[in-house]
Amino acid sequence: MKKRTLTSLAITLGLFAWLQTETTSGTTPANTELPSQVDRDSSQPHSSSLSFNASSAHSATTSGLALDISEDIAPEAEPTPLTEFSAIPSEPLNDYHIDGDTQTHAITAPKSELIAADDNSKPVLNQDAYLRIEREISRWELIEGKPTKLSLWAADLFDDPEHDFLSKRIELNLSGVKLAGTSTLELKGVPAATFAPKLTISARDDHHGVEEDAWVSVHFDLLLIRPNQLFSHPLEGETVYRLETTSNLAGQSTPYEVVYCEAFKFIQQDVYYAASTNKTQCPNQDRLQKIGNYEVNGDDVIISSRRSSFDAEQIWTLKKQYASIKHPEVENYFVSVYDGKQFESYTMQKNRSAMEQRINASTGRYLYQIAFFDYLLPLPNGEYLVSEIGNFIYNHNTQAVGPFGETIDSDLNLRTYQQSLRCADIAFWYNSHVIAGQGDYQIDIITSPYPYDPTYNIDCYEYTSNLTTGQVSLAFDLNYSPYDELLAGEVYSYILRPKPEFADRVEEIKLNLIYSHPN
Repeated sequence: MKKRTLTSLAITLGLFAWLQTETTSGTTPANTELPSQVDRDSSQPHSSSLSFNASSAHSATTSGLALDISEDIAPEAEPTPLTEFSAIPSEPLNDYHIDGDTQTHAITAPKSELIAADDNSKPVLNQDAYLRIEREISRWELIEGKPTKLSLWAADLFDDPEHDFLSKRIELNLSGVKLAGTSTLELKGVPAATFAPKLTISARDDHHGVEEDAWVSVHFDLLLIRPNQLFSHPLEGETVYRLETTSNLAGQSTPYEVVYCEAFKFIQQDVYYAASTNKTQCPNQDRLQKIGNYEVNGDDVIISSRRSSFDAEQIWTLKKQYASIKHPEVENYFVSVYDGKQFESYTMQKNRSAMEQRINASTGRYLYQIAFFDYLLPLPNGEYLVSEIGNFIYNHNTQAVGPFGETIDSDLNLRTYQQSLRCADIAFWYNSHVIAGQGDYQIDIITSPYPYDPTYNIDCYEYTSNLTTGQVSLAFDLNYSPYDELLAGEVYSYILRPKPEFADRVEEIKLNLIYSHPN
C-alpha cells in the first residue's frame, strides 16, 4: 500500500513538472481556447472618436468643422431583458461651438445588455414630428447680421420599433450661431454668411454598432437671408399685423361683427398667414402657415393664394410708410388691398405689441377715457395728413344723454396735430359705424347712428379741441338703447366703414374697447 502511494505521488509530480515546462515554452494545450475578440474589446476602456470634416465654403476664407462625439458601445456576450423607454435620454449635452460653419452635439445612451439581432430595426422617422419641425423652421427669420434666438422641440423626431435607447446627434451648419440643448434645441447668435446652411438631426440605437451607417439622419435646409434680399418691398421679411372683422370668430357666431388680429409674412415668394382666435391678441408666429405665393411689382405685392378664405389673387399696394406718432420706434404701413372685387385699406405694423394696443383700449372708468392711435386722412393732392383716432364708452348712470333717454355715451374722436377739421370735408367719406358686444343678462348691444344732418350717413359733430388755438376736431356719435347694460370686462368692437368709392384711400377704422364701470 505504501509502495503504490509513493508511485502515485511520483507520477503526479512528474506530470506537474511536464505541464510547467510546456507553459513556459509557449505551447498551448490543445483543449485551451484563445480569448474572444469580444472579451478583449470589453476589457479595454471605451474610447471617444473625433472626426473633422472640411465643409464646402462660399469663399476661400470660409471653412467648417464637424465635431462628432459619441461613445463606442460593444455588444455583451449574453442577452438580458431590455427595459422599455419611451423617449430619448434627456441628460444635458456638452455645449460645443466651432468657429467654422459646423458644430455638433451628441448624446449617447447607456450601453445595452443585448447582442445585436438580425431582426432589430434602426430608428425610424416620426413623420408627424418631421412635418411639424419643417413648418416651424420655414418660419424662422435668419438674417445675416441680425441677432436671433430660436428654440425647437425635436425630442420626438425619431422612434424605435423595439423601444431601444437612442443616441442623438445634432449638427448645425450656420456660422455665428451657437447650438445648445437636447430635447429643446436652442439657437442663439448673429448669423453670418454660410454656404448651404442646414440643421441635421441623427439617431442610432445600440444594436447597430457605432459606424456612420448606423445613424439615421434627416436634414433641414435653413433659409439665411442677406439684408439686401429683405427690402425689395417694405412688407417683406418680417411678420406684419393688421386688424380685420368677422361675425364668426373661432367658430363662435355673433349677430354683429367683431374685430380681431391677423398676421402675414412675405418671404422668398412664399406667403404665410395666421388669424387670432380671440379679440385681444395677435397670433403667435409659430401659428403661421403657408397659404400661397407672391411677387413684387414696384409698390405692389401680388398674392396668389390657395386658401378659399382668400381670393385667388390680391394686390397689396403700399400707399405710405411713416413713423408712428404714438410709438416712434414703430413703422406704420398704410396699405390698400384689392381682391378683384373691392378695396379695403389698413394700417399695418410689424410690432405685435403696438398692434395689440388697438384691440386693448381701456375705457369707462371716467368720462372721455380714450386711447388714441395713428390714422391717415387723404388730401386732395394724393398725399396724406397724419391724425389720430380714439373712442370711448361711458355710462352716466341716471343722466339721460341721448334722444331715446339712454344713459350711455360713445363717440369716435378724430383730430389732427395742427389744423382744424370740418364735417363737410370728411363725414361724407363714411358709410356706417357701430359698437357691438355682449351686454349684461346676455343681451347683445348693437349701437346705431342717427345723423342730425341728412347729408351724412354718420352723426358728425365739430368741437373745439384746443382752447388756446381754437383748433376744431370731429366726433362721430352713436346711440344706445335705454335698456342697454354694459358688462364690466367685456370687449366691445368699434368699426367705422368708408363708402366703397373711397375705400382705396380711406382706412376702415377697427378698435376693440375693454369696458369698466365708472369709478
